[in-house]
Amino acid sequence: MSYRKEFFPDLEYSVYLNHAAISPLNSRAVAALTTQAQRYAQSGLKAWTAGNDACISLRDKLARLISAEPKSIGLISNTSHGLCVVAQEFSWQPGDRLVLFRGEFPGNVVPWLAAAQRFQLEVLWLDLDDLINRSEAFLAAMAQRPRLMAISWVQFQTGRAVSLATLSQLRTEFGFQVCLDAIQGLGPLVLNLEETPMDYVVCGGHKWLLGPEGVGFMYVHPQRIGDLKPVFASWLSQEDPVSFLFNGAGHIDYQKPMRLEPSRYEMGTLNAIGYAALDASIGIFLEIGPQRVSELALARAETCREGLRAMGIEPADGGSGAAIVSFPVATDKLTHYVKELDRKSISAATPDGHLRAAPHFYVEVSEINFYLDTLAELRLGKNNGSNCFS
Repeated sequence: MSYRKEFFPDLEYSVYLNHAAISPLNSRAVAALTTQAQRYAQSGLKAWTAGNDACISLRDKLARLISAEPKSIGLISNTSHGLCVVAQEFSWQPGDRLVLFRGEFPGNVVPWLAAAQRFQLEVLWLDLDDLINRSEAFLAAMAQRPRLMAISWVQFQTGRAVSLATLSQLRTEFGFQVCLDAIQGLGPLVLNLEETPMDYVVCGGHKWLLGPEGVGFMYVHPQRIGDLKPVFASWLSQEDPVSFLFNGAGHIDYQKPMRLEPSRYEMGTLNAIGYAALDASIGIFLEIGPQRVSELALARAETCREGLRAMGIEPADGGSGAAIVSFPVATDKLTHYVKELDRKSISAATPDGHLRAAPHFYVEVSEINFYLDTLAELRLGKNNGSNCFS
């Protein structure tokens, strides 16, 4: 079976290795998006019911994907949205300590620095190696009893992954809470929150989850929702928020309590069209099986690693097992490489001085080999302007 032909029949790139940036839309997502948009075109308000049903279905599918309860999941617009919620609503006290990591994607640093300034927090900076190796710097930070650690499951530029089993163990051992940015991990890696509990998980849907831009989700551990003090709140954040629309006069109450579940962050009109598409995409993972999707994606990434090593290039991830495979390249060559790869119908990326390949489960081994062969030619200088690769 060719998953590419089944799910990505319209993809024009010969090799698409950019799932760590933006995924192409799969055929099921396109169909769901188009159907919901057509409903709105035909019936306006009446289409809301189908859109709401898609959101309910999406929460259920996401819960199955990450081994959680649907009531612990709220739909958000993107990863930054969820990170800002936790950073600003966490029950900080002046002088509390927060652990951040050098080299993180700015989206998982800037919201926390804003919170640190607002709430007078002390930021404890670590390198990822400090956590992995329990370095003296890590132990010194733990001795200061931080309240929360913000960390990415997989680093965006190198593909280095942190073990969730280790992270969950450290969380319990040292008594801090964890906010996990899962956007570069979930999909190629399997998340089971029953086995490796986390306090907060945020994830956009437009990368490895194969959805459109502007849709994502946020998980909050049932025991942690009370630690978030409502800052971002609106009418749909309240308990029983819509009764006044259907039950006659006298039901408007501005003082209703806030719901004690992450759906309270669905504060207004949702992107029902986008969520219908993401719902269809998550259905693919559940149909194939999250473990099988992971096996295929990681196998393609390993083929990339092996090919790079055959060229004498050591991947930057240190063999940590995610689906991002990158290596540093000098700036002048990096720009040239990605331009020529694109000219050969290969989509790759250049984050933070690295040439990054990010293959998903549907990418064929032959496509990976084409990328590697093209890269080898580039490194040998078999390209010269318009006569490149000739």
